[in-house]
Amino acid sequence: MWREAQAFKLPPGYVYEWDVLWYPVMTDAELAATIAEVGTKPDHPKRAAMEEDQRRRRNGPDKSERRLYYLDAHNWRLNDSNLAEGTFNDVVNTDVVQWVLTRHSLAILDPGTPAPPHRNYTELMESSANAIGLFAFGGLGGGASEGWQPLRASMRGSSLSGRFGGAGSEFEYIGDIREGQIRLESSRLLASAQRAEWVGRSFQFSEFAREPAFSREIAHRVKHLNPDGRPRVERLLRAIRPLTEAEFDRLSPLPEPGKMDAIRGDVKFTTVGDFRPGAETLTTKTPGGDRVDPIPTAQLGRPPAASLRQMGWWGVAAVIAALVGIRVWRHSRAT
Repeated sequence: MWREAQAFKLPPGYVYEWDVLWYPVMTDAELAATIAEVGTKPDHPKRAAMEEDQRRRRNGPDKSERRLYYLDAHNWRLNDSNLAEGTFNDVVNTDVVQWVLTRHSLAILDPGTPAPPHRNYTELMESSANAIGLFAFGGLGGGASEGWQPLRASMRGSSLSGRFGGAGSEFEYIGDIREGQIRLESSRLLASAQRAEWVGRSFQFSEFAREPAFSREIAHRVKHLNPDGRPRVERLLRAIRPLTEAEFDRLSPLPEPGKMDAIRGDVKFTTVGDFRPGAETLTTKTPGGDRVDPIPTAQLGRPPAASLRQMGWWGVAAVIAALVGIRVWRHSRAT
């Protein structure tokens, strides 16, 4: 199973559907201290995190619905619907164009040229592929680039336990063998040279069922726990089904004003950032008509002009974020 996990590549020609549940981050004591610190200050930097934690305690975990239409490595569509916030972020990649759609904005990129700074949206698909790999292999495939290796293993009847790691990290796992197949039931981080505060975190894998895409049973529920046992994130695999070229062709056309997106319907985006070479424009819809501005060269990955250097990279990034309104998924972390 170790070698299979290390060689894992997402099976092409399928639609992968899963949910992500985000639980409160703070302990009771941490939340109480944050509430006292924030007080009535509306612009306090911890207010958003505090209110997010309070909402999750009041309403239950935040939920994102994710769907990856994966025809192949060059043709895919990734949809993320954040139900708690009522927002969505879609990334589509084809052989000729990449586009990113939110409720109010559209970004257009050339998949054949290096991504502009902070806009490597292909990483989001790679993160999603890792999430599918977590269902399939319990995270065993995540350490190839880190130099992780099996350290030891033991069996008692059909029960299996062992450790793996490397480069200052070490994990223990528990599983079993049924009908010749290894199934990981849990894993826990024992040591980490890079992130000591993560030590003690664990994963639990359950609800195994056979999936033809993998020709084996895989977990359909993965729960990520804090060292004290509190849930952090839970992932629920809803379905894996075949994807045809005809279906993908219907889902991948670049959105245009006045036309319906096959999934989101009539999206009335108000800003369009075209990052493709030769275009490099930001179009903003205003009451007086469309306003077209050049995208600052710093956002295209080029040396900034003197005026942009005076603003600083973060200042330029803030301006573009305000104009375009496109942000990297706040919930893409570790998924």
